[in-house]
Amino acid sequence: MKISFQFLHVAALFVCSGRIAFCQNTGKNKPNIVWITIEDTSPHFIGCYGNPGVKTPNIDQLAKEGVRFTNAYSTNTVCAPSRFTILTGVRSSAAGTGNHRTHYNIPAEITGFPHLLKASGYYTTNNVKTDYNQAREKQMIARNWNESSNKADYRGRAAGQPFFSVFNFNESHQSRSMTNPQEWYVQNVLEKIPVSERAKSEEVIVPPFYRDSPEMRAQMVRLYNSLHFMDIKVGELIARLKAEGEWENTIIFFFGDHGQGMPGFKTHASSLGHKVPFIIRIPEKYRHLATGKPGSTYDGLVNFEDLAPTMLSLTGNKVPGYMKGTVFLGPEKKTPQKYFWGARDNTDEVIDLGRTIIRDSLAYIRIYYPHVPTIQRHKYMDVSDIMQQIRMDQKEGKLDALQSSVVSGQRAAEYLFNIKNDPWETTNLAGVPAYKKQLDELRSANRAAILKNRDVMFAPEYVLSQVDLTDTLYQFRQNDGKYPLNKILDAAELVGKGKSDIKTQKKLLTDVNSLVRYWAVIGLHNQDEKALNEKELLAFLQNEKEDFVKIELAALLADHFHTAAANEVLVSYLKNENATLVRQALRGIVNFVPSDKSLTDSVIVLREKSAAKPFKTLNYEINSCIDLILDSAGIEKLAIGKIN
Repeated sequence: MKISFQFLHVAALFVCSGRIAFCQNTGKNKPNIVWITIEDTSPHFIGCYGNPGVKTPNIDQLAKEGVRFTNAYSTNTVCAPSRFTILTGVRSSAAGTGNHRTHYNIPAEITGFPHLLKASGYYTTNNVKTDYNQAREKQMIARNWNESSNKADYRGRAAGQPFFSVFNFNESHQSRSMTNPQEWYVQNVLEKIPVSERAKSEEVIVPPFYRDSPEMRAQMVRLYNSLHFMDIKVGELIARLKAEGEWENTIIFFFGDHGQGMPGFKTHASSLGHKVPFIIRIPEKYRHLATGKPGSTYDGLVNFEDLAPTMLSLTGNKVPGYMKGTVFLGPEKKTPQKYFWGARDNTDEVIDLGRTIIRDSLAYIRIYYPHVPTIQRHKYMDVSDIMQQIRMDQKEGKLDALQSSVVSGQRAAEYLFNIKNDPWETTNLAGVPAYKKQLDELRSANRAAILKNRDVMFAPEYVLSQVDLTDTLYQFRQNDGKYPLNKILDAAELVGKGKSDIKTQKKLLTDVNSLVRYWAVIGLHNQDEKALNEKELLAFLQNEKEDFVKIELAALLADHFHTAAANEVLVSYLKNENATLVRQALRGIVNFVPSDKSLTDSVIVLREKSAAKPFKTLNYEINSCIDLILDSAGIEKLAIGKIN
């Protein structure tokens, strides 16, 4: 009998997959887990986080029955890089996946945590968004999910099998709250909400970096209604879980993917871009795993790097060594991190880079492209009524200094906000003597985080794309000979510091490392033209051999001096066969070159070429830049962009 039992036990291990049978010895006592993920939402616009005007009763009830996290952050401020980290437990700054919708390779061992849940007996489903921002999307989906579609559901599991199911709701997405046409919003959002439950203009909160006008209140009403419609959908899922008898067997995670899909939140390096609503409800039978009692709050720092290791620990799985996040739930819960560190990289056609450090009530933001405004020209944003209203108000002089600074002029290189007393980040404390000690601490913490994580995003996209041809960026960044990050960061940290650094930055223009030269140029962008020498910079332009540095030098000359030869260099790159260089040159034109007929003629020629789609994944970004340039010249009006 003993031999027979052992044989049956081993045999059971081989048949406990898929729908054949559920293997009790791998799944016994393991909780079901449901993730309710919502898009583009800040806690500032959720009822249980202190906003009485927005109607989110189902989420508020979830907080009453669970634990509401007050310091939860996305590692990125736009969806695709965030989802990469959520799935893999690896920061996009380490994997080179920080730029929105890029398709770079990652090491084979970085599989995604649901793959490991599957191996331990879970039935895994994803409904519906993937958007994992790396090269092998289809393979990663197949590896991690038993089902992944708009019909994916835990109902397909075997009897008694524990499940992990993601339900993603896009009713709060930026397309709903601002970018899709008003007629679309009325039909697909407003008319789905009972008249008595619709938001009213007098109920909304208008952030102070928006002009409080009837037009802006109408936009905020649209946002509130989109959030309420999302809450209705969340309530429908909760009702279904209860009706099917799964509510008291299932741990519920509720969170957003990054900050609000409105100007000044999503895609911006700030607490407003990173902070998310985050609630966990744990039923009575698993209450020992919770961080607090029902209705309580948890103030420890939590970020998306922590999700994968926490999920593996919670379900009794081993956490791979490449996952560096902190387990924040269950018997293996660790002490929260002292700092949150977040990233803002490129989004669609917009080139930018910022890093955010938060400790307690202070948020430090380091901007590495301060020569462009907080909200750059971005086709997907600019098609919206709210952005057109903001730009019109700016043109007509109706915005105050704070409101105007969001869309025009240079940014500061450093910001420091007290986000407890100043949640809208209106008063920069970086220059206040009383905060010098805290500023120095957080500045040093940011540098330490960049170096510790070997942040590869200090290489512009052209370099990333070239490395990806022969190596993974995850591995490349660890080779100091190929990627001397200390030296590169020294140059990047000179950006925005002032006149005293001009001599050093000019010297760095001759450095042997092209990335150092690149950051020297970015630094000179932020110097006053009176302190620069056009002929000297033109000589550097003529001698520069690296394309991505040459384009930036041309943009610098176009920005400060409107140098005709620099404009010609930018236009010449529109004929390049490399899509990344074409996009970089177009961005220089969008930001710095006044429109003229010779320029627009060249752009129109490129539009005809781009229509044939020779640029593959960058075709959308290139056409977006073209639209912005031609729109500025009065030749074309913007058309609706794709959903991000």
